[in-house]
Amino acid sequence: MHRDIVLIGSGNLATALGKKLLASGHRILQVYSRDFDHAKILAERLQAQAINQLDQINSHAQVYLICIKDDAIERLSQELSKKLEADVIIAHSSGVNSPDRIASYFTNRSLFYPLQTFSKFKELDWTHIPIFIEGSDEAKSILRPLAQSLSSQLYEMNDQMRTHLHLASVFANNFSNYNLLAAKKILDIAQVPFEVLHSLMIETVDKAFRLDPINSQTGPAKRGDMQTIEKHIRLLVSEFPEYRSLYKKYSQIIEQTFKHENSGADSTS
Repeated sequence: MHRDIVLIGSGNLATALGKKLLASGHRILQVYSRDFDHAKILAERLQAQAINQLDQINSHAQVYLICIKDDAIERLSQELSKKLEADVIIAHSSGVNSPDRIASYFTNRSLFYPLQTFSKFKELDWTHIPIFIEGSDEAKSILRPLAQSLSSQLYEMNDQMRTHLHLASVFANNFSNYNLLAAKKILDIAQVPFEVLHSLMIETVDKAFRLDPINSQTGPAKRGDMQTIEKHIRLLVSEFPEYRSLYKKYSQIIEQTFKHENSGADSTS
């Protein structure tokens, strides 16, 4: 069933989600942003009305999706409570916060969280993007088919899942990206193009999901190659001191994780 939706926010997630909702047959009634120009740009793409005042909010939508910064959800939802009925379906998209971040005035406060990193100008295949929902039975009865119209992967969230999922995502996405930032900085000094790592990274991620990360780990720390590790550390001390402690900590943890393999190899030899 197609839904009438008000989209609150105009950033990366709001843009990607709004475009996919429209392409899936849903109707975006309004796009709200404090910056009217931002709201207008996205609203024009979604054939919707742009607003920057909450007193202009359409009170007849079937779903209200809040796609804004985590620390603004509570304040904005409190403002919305002055304009909307208490039983509307209202969901935020923060993977780290429960639906309770929305003002308690709303009886169907809920969560609608696509697990992906989004950008405004890149089209993604939503087929395998996991979407997590949470909320009252009434809210889930609306959000479940909404999510299924976008993706084949639907999960119902709970407190334990939320905290562990977000932490895992930070390790997998944010920390991995920062590691690439460090790698690029190291390559730049040697005038080696960053693109040389592309194929390596594609295969690294693909192999981890094919074999499981515990079976796909490689490198000097995994095999206990202290000579190479010490050589790397000398280079870091000389040229990239900000990464020295990070490299050492990674190496120590990896070495400890696979210590039994290296002990076995030593005893065999």
